[in-house]
Amino acid sequence: MDFGDAREARDGFHDFAQATVALAVLFGGLAVLFGDLPVLGYQKLHRLGKSFVAFGEFFEAFIDCHWGFGRSPSEYHRPPWSRLSCLQRPDSSGRFPGWACSNVLGSVPAWQAQVPAPQLVCPMTAIPLVDSHCHLDDAQFDADREAAIARARAAGVTTLLAIGTGNGPPDLEAALRLAERYEGFYATVGVHPHDAAKADEPAFARLAELAAHPKVVALGEIGLDYHYDLSPRDVQRRVFARQLELAAAAGKPVAIHTREAWNDTMDILRTQGTRTGIMHCFTGDASQAEQALALGFHLAFGGVLTFPKAESVREAARITPLDRLLIETDCPYLAPVPHRGKRNEPAFLPEIARRLAEVRNTTVDAIAAATSDNFVRCCLPGGPPNG
Repeated sequence: MDFGDAREARDGFHDFAQATVALAVLFGGLAVLFGDLPVLGYQKLHRLGKSFVAFGEFFEAFIDCHWGFGRSPSEYHRPPWSRLSCLQRPDSSGRFPGWACSNVLGSVPAWQAQVPAPQLVCPMTAIPLVDSHCHLDDAQFDADREAAIARARAAGVTTLLAIGTGNGPPDLEAALRLAERYEGFYATVGVHPHDAAKADEPAFARLAELAAHPKVVALGEIGLDYHYDLSPRDVQRRVFARQLELAAAAGKPVAIHTREAWNDTMDILRTQGTRTGIMHCFTGDASQAEQALALGFHLAFGGVLTFPKAESVREAARITPLDRLLIETDCPYLAPVPHRGKRNEPAFLPEIARRLAEVRNTTVDAIAAATSDNFVRCCLPGGPPNG
């Protein structure tokens, strides 16, 4: 069964389960009006309907877990395990160790009432994924940061690069606080072009200190943003160049933000001689991809890759060498299809990996393996730090 067959079968069983509910209600009403129905009777038909619903929901859950559709329990008629007498509960990461059910019409487990109802997210691949750019320090995660991290783990995202720009100077440690607290997290430090006007000599001195921290693996996101122009353009260029110098002195790669400033960004990178880093949230075309690749950069593709009208971005992804690809969420921004318009989070990264695999006519496993290896080579060339 391929991906399309699995989707069709899953949706078909979902519709079938809903139809059995309607039939059970219909025949139940007839039983009330006319007494027991011949042969089956209302009670038997009702039990049969419940069995069909349970089986349909169980099949949906199995397909979703196997293919990684990541549907929320709220999208089912009822959560798949609500009809099941399961002998196992989710572990601390949110995974089910395996289905172990004694009877599809068994009672609801006692622990179910204590389990939160985040999305039912199942890995698309057994190979761990790396989210190479996320903003989990953002205030949008204040209410459920721990749960979002648990969902990421359950979706197979084991390594995350937290971006340390935060709200700008003087606080330059937003990402480092996450990296020091959570396993599998690394950090960047830097001044975003929006905050370039806040950068002063004490900020540059602090960046140089933080760049030496073992959990800080890059400077970023740094660059130019001529779309919003929240800092004067000449200040953006000066602060960008200064941070490239700091990265070179520290021997660290850079994560580049560029929006409506491509030519100036390329000119500064060439002038500074920067040859290692990541073009974060790459949304350029194939020609721009070739320019960045010629400088030695990796290209990180995010949710935009999944947008219907982003064919030029997909073409750039097709021509990028496998050993230069990365994937990212840039959460809480730019959620991929089918979550577009919602708050983005690392648990949605498999959707980006799946779309990238389709674009390149390969498997999700191949994308997961390559992008994970690429992240290590780019940001962790000496291996994971002990600090």
